[in-house]
Amino acid sequence: MAGIRADEPRSLLVRAVRRGAISAVAELACTALAFAVRRPATRAQVVAFGSGVGSVEALYVLALGIAHPADQQTLDQWRTARQHSLVVDQFVLLERSIAMTSHIASRGILSTALHDHPRPARLITALALFTLADAVAAYGHSANWNWLDPQVARHTQTFYTTIAALETYLYHRWST
Repeated sequence: MAGIRADEPRSLLVRAVRRGAISAVAELACTALAFAVRRPATRAQVVAFGSGVGSVEALYVLALGIAHPADQQTLDQWRTARQHSLVVDQFVLLERSIAMTSHIASRGILSTALHDHPRPARLITALALFTLADAVAAYGHSANWNWLDPQVARHTQTFYTTIAALETYLYHRWST
């Protein structure tokens, strides 16, 4: 997980970035459309909108888990790994909390980009951070990262926390 190994095909990285970009454009374009119809007037409205988006995604992830439950080997691996790592033990809670923060902050950045005086750099920032986050997830899935390995779990959660913290900082800074 430390990085892209020389033996991994470059096309895997290109596909992951493409998937991340498509996801970013699709989700943020829907948000931009919603904000064009009814621009959020307050931070609370932006937070509510981002929370709604994050909640819908959480329900989707839950539905996927119900439709495709983990096999016994994966459950056994999780039970073993969670004994050695709080990050693995609380992986879903951490991942969903970080994702919710990122959903709120990315929509906040977008709201500042589209406010009275459009700011393309802020729009590009929102798209770039969203793309980066989703590209890493797509890459990890395609490269078959073992998400239940404590080191992989710790590194990915740290990465996503960093992205969410940066998005939150930028939203706060640009909305004041």
